[in-house]
Amino acid sequence: MTMAYNPFKSPIFRSNYLKGKHVRGKMAIMSVAVFLMATLLIISLNVLRYRTSALKRVEDSVSQYNSLLSEYQQVKDEQGSLRRRINLQGTGGVLQAIGEVMSSLGLKERRSTIALEAQRSFMELKEENAEFKINGISLNELVNILYKMEHGTTGLFIRRLNMKKAFADPTRFDVTVDVSYVSEPPDPATVRSGAK
Repeated sequence: MTMAYNPFKSPIFRSNYLKGKHVRGKMAIMSVAVFLMATLLIISLNVLRYRTSALKRVEDSVSQYNSLLSEYQQVKDEQGSLRRRINLQGTGGVLQAIGEVMSSLGLKERRSTIALEAQRSFMELKEENAEFKINGISLNELVNILYKMEHGTTGLFIRRLNMKKAFADPTRFDVTVDVSYVSEPPDPATVRSGAK
């Protein structure tokens, strides 16, 4: 017959201090309580770690949402400023818009050529492209033309600008400007009623 080790029969439990079964029961309860507390501590630390990682994921999602929201607001503001520049009446065309800019600055007679390039429709808008040349203008007149095009409500957008010094007078320039004219196409119902 083999003897199994029994911790309650060890010399520590047989000492004068730990005599009696009542004290041994308290020690067993204490060891079970310590084990349960350690288990609860480990479980609660795991739950806390899980909740912390979930909170971090939510904070990351919120920060990504906020950055997307600010980017959306910026694009919306840019779209609004471009929308204000578009000629919403849809009347006239690129020739009329260039004529308005040039005549408002008193430079209509200096415009030498206008070449229409292309016309296309996109996103409920109509775009016409043209290239026009102005001979013998000063730098101040050029700045006024560009300002009027960029900050006016004519629907003109500058695509490209080519500037050369005039041969006869180095303070004057020959300028070629590529522009796009963006407008809303005319309403078909309005066009039909106007044609009758």
